[in-house]
Amino acid sequence: MTNWNYLQEFIFDANVALLGAALFYWSKPMARALNSWAVRCYERFPKLKVLPGSQNAGTELNYRITYIFFAFAARSRLLAR
Repeated sequence: MTNWNYLQEFIFDANVALLGAALFYWSKPMARALNSWAVRCYERFPKLKVLPGSQNAGTELNYRITYIFFAFAARSRLLAR
């Protein structure tokens, strides 16, 4: 391998690690925003409440599940390389 290939691999790995770190850092605000967006949808369209699983929309459980998903995705991105 040439030095150029090593540099390309390093840049790619650095970008993946930066993406994972950013996702981990912003996982709580993203989860909070997604949760509030879901609440607004259910307030605007009340018929959506009949959908299965909608009883958790806007609750602490939904926030925690979303936060755990974002944090897990970030950690998997950080550990991928």
